[in-house]
Amino acid sequence: MKKIINDIGGEFRVALYGIKQLLNTSKNGVYATYDYYLKRTIKIESTTVAELRNEQTRILNRINKWVLISIYSTNQFKLA
Repeated sequence: MKKIINDIGGEFRVALYGIKQLLNTSKNGVYATYDYYLKRTIKIESTTVAELRNEQTRILNRINKWVLISIYSTNQFKLA
């Protein structure tokens, strides 16, 4: 499982580079999706294989809302 997570981590790095190349009009939505799946991957990485087989992993809604707010405010104030 560690090799799979490492491969996915490499793909996330490439994806982030691509997101930075996007137009500002597209960047927010794509980055929100990227951030959601990155957090989901981190959560899966910290979960045992037995737990993954038996239950669904979720990211709390309050975390999702915080991500969207932080992306919006970063874009509004040109912080990134």
